[in-house]
Amino acid sequence: MKNEWKILPEQETREKASDCLRKFNVTFVRWHGSYRGTKSELIAICPIHGEFKVSLLSVRYRNGGGCPKCTRITSPEKITEKVKSRCQYLGNDFLGFDGVFFGTRSNLKIYCPNHGVYKVGYSAFVHKFIKCPKCSSRGYDTSKPGTVYVLLNDEKHVCKVGISNDYQFRLHTLKRTTPFDFKIKYLAHFQNGSLPKMIEKMSHLFFKNAQLKGFDGCNEWVLYDDSVDEFFKRISET
Repeated sequence: MKNEWKILPEQETREKASDCLRKFNVTFVRWHGSYRGTKSELIAICPIHGEFKVSLLSVRYRNGGGCPKCTRITSPEKITEKVKSRCQYLGNDFLGFDGVFFGTRSNLKIYCPNHGVYKVGYSAFVHKFIKCPKCSSRGYDTSKPGTVYVLLNDEKHVCKVGISNDYQFRLHTLKRTTPFDFKIKYLAHFQNGSLPKMIEKMSHLFFKNAQLKGFDGCNEWVLYDDSVDEFFKRISET
């Protein structure tokens, strides 16, 4: 194959190089200087970072040719590892990339055992915790079983009272978006989804808001004292 490329005319080499570059979502622009067989260098363009120079040797023999700035973002192997870890948590399967690999801007094909295949961007799936759109719901659904959770930060003496139909997913999100550590103080699960909604409403009437700002769920944090323990002790006994 190496000898085959050495004897190819310039136009055919350009076509083969273009095909290789296309796998990385970049486009052949022109030769850098004159065409010199396998010693040639070329200019390609990335839709994000613009033009860059790469050797024909790298494009053909080393499976290179991707934008160097995109390549520094992460490799397909690292992307795949993170996606599979997220899929394992959700009970989904990673089917592969939707279209060409495009670094952290890649699109994914994910299989949900309940609703089939769905497509989602890498960043949305891994960093923003977007999951199967049919499994997701906007807000709390009282028609489904729910969980009341209380999260405690000892240092600030504040706790968060919240509810969720999928508390594990919600806690996973909060760990990334809350600017301080917390531990789970109470968990209470209810088949009747209306009860968590009622408990949450009561707790925010009884407890003093901590007046935290600037992050997801900040308005659900209240000042922690013995009354919180007493309230949720009664809840657990009912």
